[in-house]
Formats: sequence, C-alpha cells, structure tokens
Amino acid sequence: MANPEVLALFGSPVKESFSSEIHSRFLDKLESCGISIARVYPYINRAEPCSDCRFCETEFGCTNSDVMDELYPLLKSSKLISLSSPVYFSGLPSHLKAFIDRTQPLWHLGRRDGNAISKKKGILFSTAGSSYGGAFDGTVRTVRHFFNTVNAEYSLEDFILLPDTDSLNEVPLELLSKAENTGARYSRLIGGSL
Repeated sequence: MANPEVLALFGSPVKESFSSEIHSRFLDKLESCGISIARVYPYINRAEPCSDCRFCETEFGCTNSDVMDELYPLLKSSKLISLSSPVYFSGLPSHLKAFIDRTQPLWHLGRRDGNAISKKKGILFSTAGSSYGGAFDGTVRTVRHFFNTVNAEYSLEDFILLPDTDSLNEVPLELLSKAENTGARYSRLIGGSL
C-alpha cells in the first residue's frame, strides 16, 4: 500500500451493513476533498490472534507473519484511523478484536519511544441490534484503548453510534448527513481541501 492519509477499518463481515454504510458516507466526503484512503476489511484480511509470545516487548514486529506486516506502517503513520463495527455480544466481532490485539507491538513501541508513532485522529462508527442501556460500552472501551495505542486523539462526541438496528430497514438520513458533515470537518482537521 502507498502512504494513504486515512486507514479505514471495516469491522462488519457484511460489506453493506449499516455500520459500513455510515462509515462509507464519512469516507466519501474525505475522498471528495482529495484525501487518500486505505480500506481494510479484517473479516477478509484476517490477522492471526496474538499468542502472547512477548517478542514485541523488545523488538518491533510480531512472530506471526500476515496482513499486519503491511498494516503496521499505516497504523504508525496515517493521519486518521476510522473504524466501523457492529456490536457483537456487547463488544467487537472476533476478527476485528484479533486485529486490535495484534497492535500490541505498537503499544510496546510507544512505551519505548514516545515519538515512534505519529499523532493522528480516530473516529468510530458502530451499530447495535438492540437498544439496552450500555449497549456500546464494551465496544467504545476497546476502541478507546486501541486509539490510545496507535496515538490517535478522539472525541467521544464525534463517535456515531446507532442502536436498535434490528427494528430499522435503513440508516436514518439524518445520521448519514451527520457522517458526511463529520467527514467534511475531519477533512479540514487532517489537511484536505474543500
């Protein structure tokens, strides 16, 4: 992959899911402002799970050789990481969680050298089939830790969370408009042109 400004992680195994649709609307606005994007689908481009071998405690990298070899440089240098996902049992789907677990080398690198990972922005788009209280708590907590690991600043107010999707046939237009407007604002934050 070249050096895209945005690393977009699509966590749903369904490419046309509600979370992916909201995420895509955000990214479409960024692209229209001239920002380059790498789209990654962890369900397709699978990372092996972390085996806690501890190699990354002293060396940057991982003993597993897979898609993460290509993504570590993007995780270090991108200006924005956007992530979308449905909620599975109050958390992230297993393939996306395995991907996030494999960012452990970045956590150790950041501890060894605080300047090794460029500062960036982070944003989350998530959907949940039900609307019980705290439905997004596990997902948001994990994503916050992930963003901290990759040196991504985030605003919880910018996260777009859509509950009760089991009762919907489509994403509400006002939410798609919000995603587009947020895309325009983030384009300015990371240096795009309108």
